[in-house]
Amino acid sequence: MNAAISLAYGLGDLFVKPIPIWGQVWILLLPLCLGVAIVYKAIRVREMRQLPKAAIGVFFWILLGMIGAAAALLLIVWLAGR
Repeated sequence: MNAAISLAYGLGDLFVKPIPIWGQVWILLLPLCLGVAIVYKAIRVREMRQLPKAAIGVFFWILLGMIGAAAALLLIVWLAGR
């Protein structure tokens, strides 16, 4: 019981003092894309056996889409600054 209370206070502390990753915020894109891919494919596949392979495929498509969107926005900003 004491360990559970300690864990709860430790996790609650993350909201007060967040982990300083301001230079690497893009890393948070990976678990976000993975979570979206798993949830999306969990709804779509007929058998759960197919889920890991299908989710990995969607994960990479989402990442490629995000990289493409970032490149397009970077190009727009670069062209606007000329």
